[in-house]
Amino acid sequence: MALEMPPARLRAKDDRHPLVDILLPVRNGAPFLAQAIESIQAQTVTSWRLLVLDDGSTDRTAQIAKRYAAQDGRIRVVQYPARGLIDTLNAGLKLCRAPFVARQDADDISFPDRLACEIEYFEQHPECIAVSGGGITINEAGKPQGGAWFNNPEWADPFWIPAREPYLSHPFLMVRRKILQRLRYRNFFICEDADLCWRLEEAGKIHSIRKPFGYYRVSNKSVSTRRAVDTRIQAIASQLAAIAAQRRRTKRGDIHPERQLYEKMVKANRFEAILELFRDKLSASEFEYLRVASIIKFIEIATYRLSKVSPREALLAYRELRAISRKNWSGRDSIYYYCRRAHIHLLLRGNYQAARKLAPGIRGWLIVAFRQSWLLPLLPKQ
Repeated sequence: MALEMPPARLRAKDDRHPLVDILLPVRNGAPFLAQAIESIQAQTVTSWRLLVLDDGSTDRTAQIAKRYAAQDGRIRVVQYPARGLIDTLNAGLKLCRAPFVARQDADDISFPDRLACEIEYFEQHPECIAVSGGGITINEAGKPQGGAWFNNPEWADPFWIPAREPYLSHPFLMVRRKILQRLRYRNFFICEDADLCWRLEEAGKIHSIRKPFGYYRVSNKSVSTRRAVDTRIQAIASQLAAIAAQRRRTKRGDIHPERQLYEKMVKANRFEAILELFRDKLSASEFEYLRVASIIKFIEIATYRLSKVSPREALLAYRELRAISRKNWSGRDSIYYYCRRAHIHLLLRGNYQAARKLAPGIRGWLIVAFRQSWLLPLLPKQ
C-alpha cells in the first residue's frame, strides 16, 4: 500500500527546489529506459528532479530521454562523452542541490511509493544518512524471478569470509546529499557500490528496509555477468573493498586502486592470474584473505546470478571448503554454506562438471547435499 505524501516540512516549496535529485546513469539503455523514467514519474512524491546522465550512448538513449524531458520539466538530460560509470556519477553529483540524492538504474523499475518510503524513514530517523530496500528480480522480458533482499548493515564484518558487506541495494539507494557529495564514488571497478557502502557505514547510520522498492533486472547483459571475467573481477574487487575497510578500521590507511588495473584484470582473465596483480600491493595476510574470500564470493555470486563457473574455479572453492577444517577463518560456516548452495545451482543449470568439482565422490555429495559438515576432514584431495 502506498504511503501518504511526506509532511509539509519535508516537501519542497516549488519545482526549482526539489526534495530529491535522482541520478540515472545510462549507456545504450534504449530498450528499458522509458520504463525506468516512467516509474519515477509515477512516484507518489512529486517533488523530484531526474538527471539522466548519458555516458556516450550510441543507440536511441538520448532521443528517448530528451522526449521525456520535453514533456516534463523535472527531467534533465546531461550528455557526456563515453568515460565510464564512476566519472559520470561524480559529474552528476556536482549538479545535485536537493537535500536527498537517489539512484535509479536505466533497466530497473521503482515502485510508486519508493521515494515516499525512503523519505519517511529519514524523517523518523534523523541520524540515518543512507537507506535502501529490497527488490523483485526480473529477467529481460520483465518476468519476475524472485525476491532480492539484503541483510541489515549492522550485520557487516569486513573480516568475515567472504566479507559481510553493509550493502544497500544501489538501484533503490537514497543518501543525504552532503554526505554523498563528500564521499563520492571511487574507482573500485565493478564494485564501486560495495566500496561506497563500506564508507557510508563508517560515516553514519545506514539502513536496509525489508520491503521491495521495485523490479531489479538481471540478464546476461548485466555489467557483472556479460563476460565471465567481469564476474571474477567483481568477486575480487568486492573483497578488496573489504580489505580497504579493514585498513581504515585498524588505522592502517586505505586502498586506492589505479584506473589501469581494470584493463590488466581483463587481460589476465583467469582467476589466479587476476589475484596475482594484487600480491605486491597487499600484505601477506591481506593477500591470503583476498585469495580465499574472493573465490568463495565468486561461488556465492553464482548462486543468485547467471554467472559462468568453470571446473577450475569450482575446484579452487572446493579446496577452501576442504581447508576450513584446518583453518580458523572467521566465516568458516559461510564457506560451507555457499559451496553447498552453488553445487545445487550448478546441477540445476546442467553444469555437472563444475558441480562435481565442488562435491567429489560420495563423501563430497553427502556433505553438500545433506549438510554433513562433520565429514569435512574426510574430503578427498583434488
